[in-house]
Amino acid sequence: MSAGGEGQGVITVAGPGRAGGEPSGRAALLRSPPVVGSTAFVIAVVAVFFGGSSYVLYEAVLVCIYAIVTVSQEWLFGRVGLVSLGPAAIMAVGAYTTGTLSSEGWAVFPIPILVSLVFGAIIGLIIGIPGLRFSGLYLMLTTLALQFIVSFAGQEYQGRNLLDQAGIPVIPPHWGSLQLTSSRSLLVISALILGLILLALSALYRGVPGRIWNAIRQDEAAASVLGINVARWKVAAFMGSSALTAVGGSLYAYQSALTDYNSYSLDLSLALVVMVFIGGVGTMTGPIIGAAVIGADGRLLGLLCLKASRAGFCSDQDVRARALGETDPAAVGSTGID
Repeated sequence: MSAGGEGQGVITVAGPGRAGGEPSGRAALLRSPPVVGSTAFVIAVVAVFFGGSSYVLYEAVLVCIYAIVTVSQEWLFGRVGLVSLGPAAIMAVGAYTTGTLSSEGWAVFPIPILVSLVFGAIIGLIIGIPGLRFSGLYLMLTTLALQFIVSFAGQEYQGRNLLDQAGIPVIPPHWGSLQLTSSRSLLVISALILGLILLALSALYRGVPGRIWNAIRQDEAAASVLGINVARWKVAAFMGSSALTAVGGSLYAYQSALTDYNSYSLDLSLALVVMVFIGGVGTMTGPIIGAAVIGADGRLLGLLCLKASRAGFCSDQDVRARALGETDPAAVGSTGID
């Protein structure tokens, strides 16, 4: 409704559900970042599920697994202000748990994942309690020690059995006679778990725990004066983050069908930390973007190296190395890849 005349301005009255021309509540909700991000995530998963090749499906599952781990680590980095260099070690805990339980007849899916969740929380408690005495660089070194301890334990565990020296075989997930062995099945499982984790963490961060962790991140002393039990909430963050990271390790074991301590090295921990920061901490989408970028990094480098080879800037051996995900081209040799 409007009214106007000579020498008079025009007055516009917004319709129902609108204030000053701003979008209505429903329109604003549909345009909110969580809704847009969730929609894009579902569309991407559906598109890959129905139209992706076996290679694309494999990469999509890997990105989902990395996203689970990076979102879990962002809990520490971006929400509490803690630093950890042990995500690969905690993934190894989940992977070895899954590899050991998968051969048991009673441990049908998702029991190995749930047990890995519990063991991951226990590891988080173990490193969280002594880690309360340290912060910054010293806390980072504490988690780095965990990386070497787990690697040594995995090496000793595999070395005791000749059949497991190359790795512990992981039986594919199954429900009774239903075998979930295809890449599409793993994609659905990984994407569903990632979605549930994102929903749970989003609700957690919006509630009282999220505000408490934010207060601790900004100023521990001030948070303590306000009556917050800083030690308890730090340990809770360590336990929750480690539990979800172990779930990522469990899924990684299912995808690779083999658990080997070499797969969970310090290089993987550093790559996971980079994934968290490359997309930006303090957001739910940042770690996922980092997982997608770094997860596909080797293949992107392969494509770039292929173009460089055609231009004379890169050798064919470098192309083969990047295509196979190798970091040392001299170790590749002739592979038959043209």
